[in-house]
Amino acid sequence: MKTTNAWADHTLRYRNVIRPGNNLPVSDHLTSRFGQSIKALTDLFKTDINAGKSRYAEHYGLMGSACKRKSEYLFRMSQFNQDPQDGLMQASLESLKTSGDWYYQGYVKQINHWTAIQYLSITAVIKGTLDKQEDRDVWTVTRILAESDSTEEKDAMTRIWSWGTLAELWLLYLLTLPADLAGHDTDLTSAKEKATLYYDKVAKAKIYFAADVSVKQEEIIFAMESTQKQFERYIHWWPVMMPSPANGLLQEIALDLTTGYQ
Repeated sequence: MKTTNAWADHTLRYRNVIRPGNNLPVSDHLTSRFGQSIKALTDLFKTDINAGKSRYAEHYGLMGSACKRKSEYLFRMSQFNQDPQDGLMQASLESLKTSGDWYYQGYVKQINHWTAIQYLSITAVIKGTLDKQEDRDVWTVTRILAESDSTEEKDAMTRIWSWGTLAELWLLYLLTLPADLAGHDTDLTSAKEKATLYYDKVAKAKIYFAADVSVKQEEIIFAMESTQKQFERYIHWWPVMMPSPANGLLQEIALDLTTGYQ
C-alpha cells in the first residue's frame, strides 16, 4: 500500500505534465494498483485477524485508511480530468463509504477513539449530520476515551493523538445537535474554542515535549502532519466533492482553526 500511495502522490504532483490523451490510462492504472493493494491488505487482514484480536482497531483502521486514501486519489483525478462521464467522482464516494464501514467495525470490535473519530468524520460529511442517537453516543464515548488519553500521566504520543481527536470532535459537535435546537450561536462559539484549544496543542506539540527524551521528534511531526491533513480534507476535499450547508460550515470552521498554522 505504501508503494501505491507513493505512486499516487507522484502522479498528482506531476499531473500537469501528463500528455494529453494519457490521463485516463494513467488514472486506470493507478486505480487498478489501489485495487490490488487493498486486496493484498484484505488477504493479510483475513489471515491475521483471528490471531490478533487485541489489534482489531489497528487492522480495521488500516483497511479504512487504505479505502480513504483511494477515495481521495480518485477525487483528485476527477478534478484533473474534469469528465463527468468517467465515474471517478462516484467511485471516490463509494470508496469513502467503504472506508467509513471499516472504521466503524474497528470501533465496534475494539472501542477506541482513533477509528471512532474517523467514522464520525466520514459520516458527517456524507450525511451532513450526526444527530442520530447512535452517532451522538459514538461522539460521547469518543470524547470520554480521548479525554482519558489526554491526561498528564499518559505518554506524549498518546496525548498528542488524543488532542487531534478532541480537536476534530469539537469541530463536528454542532452536527450532533437537533436541527431545530435554539442556541446554535452559543454552541458554535463554545465548540470552536475547544477545537482551537486542542488543535493548538497539536500544532505546538514539538515545543510541549521538546525536553522529553522518551519520544522521537519524527513521531511528533507525523502526528502533527496527520492532524493537519485531516483538517485540510474539510477545506479542500469534502466540501468540493459533496457541497452542502453542513460541509460548508465545517469548511468555514476548519479554515478558521488552521489559519496561521500552515
